Amino acid sequence: MLTNAMQEGVAPMIFIVGNSRSGTTLVARILKRHSQMHILNETHFMEEFSHEIESFNMLEEREVHRLVNKMLTIQRKDYYRKSAIEEYAIDADAILHLFGKAQKKDFAVLNKCFFEYEARRFGKVIAGDQTPRHIFHVNEISRMYPEAKFIQMIRDPRDILLSQKGKWRGGIRHRQPWFEIIRTLLNYHPITMTILWKKVIAAGRKSEATCSSKQFYTLIFEELVKDPFTKVRELCAFIGVEYEPSMLDVGVELSSSQKEEGKRGVRASVSGKGKQELSRTEIYLAESLAETEMKRLGYRAINLAPNPVQLLIYYFILPAQLFINLVLNLGRMGNPVGYIRKRLFQK
Repeated sequence: MLTNAMQEGVAPMIFIVGNSRSGTTLVARILKRHSQMHILNETHFMEEFSHEIESFNMLEEREVHRLVNKMLTIQRKDYYRKSAIEEYAIDADAILHLFGKAQKKDFAVLNKCFFEYEARRFGKVIAGDQTPRHIFHVNEISRMYPEAKFIQMIRDPRDILLSQKGKWRGGIRHRQPWFEIIRTLLNYHPITMTILWKKVIAAGRKSEATCSSKQFYTLIFEELVKDPFTKVRELCAFIGVEYEPSMLDVGVELSSSQKEEGKRGVRASVSGKGKQELSRTEIYLAESLAETEMKRLGYRAINLAPNPVQLLIYYFILPAQLFINLVLNLGRMGNPVGYIRKRLFQK
């Protein structure tokens, strides 16, 4: 059945946002199982193409062609191999043909043509994106795409810490570039990860206040895995499509736990492991730094005393690790000033 939006001639664009490791990939896989929806791999377009967004009208034809090939490279290979841009002549020409028929010529229109082309490749009519960090760009994306619908994922910060801590292992299993594996390994620090979790929650709360209920939907990870049938039906109602049972037959990939890799279905067993497998110091840091937000969201603290030596070490290495992370993540920031401002200084 066509969505209400499609019946009016406009397909919604879906944006799954939130904290990294909060369940954005799981929801993307669920939605991709629907007969009408295709969710692209993480595009990162708001920051990866920040320069092109601002100066699109100044780009030459060859630069636009290179831009489209970079978009395609990110989808066909993955975001971590974006620097080795490949030539996808047939696909690029088809996207530029769609773009040529559009009345308006800017980055937003080109990007939408790219989304629509990718969806059509799989016989779908609704396209979406699963870039978690787009939670910091909801207002900009809403202006670019009034038809956008945002799904915000929220998860217990202790489970996010545990998943982030083991993320590099999934990178090894999936043969990601060694630079990305090292970057992921060195990115982990319970203090910085918890602060970022707080910033994401704040950004989501602000966006939810400015968007309508028809445009912004908050999905709690723990509720999803506990009752996937009910929550996915609610999600379909928000998007405007009928629920399809096959949506819940999803596989697990790039999990931080090798035991979960390859399993199918949505299982409650993946929730709550942070309280069991993190050190008491990591749990203490998460609970103390995010106390207010956790209480508001209903995440109960277990109030473990930290290991004093481990706590001191975490604070001692923090400045050096922040510097290392800045260097390792420069290539992902687009505009570094804007990237840092949105995460650390935006209220």
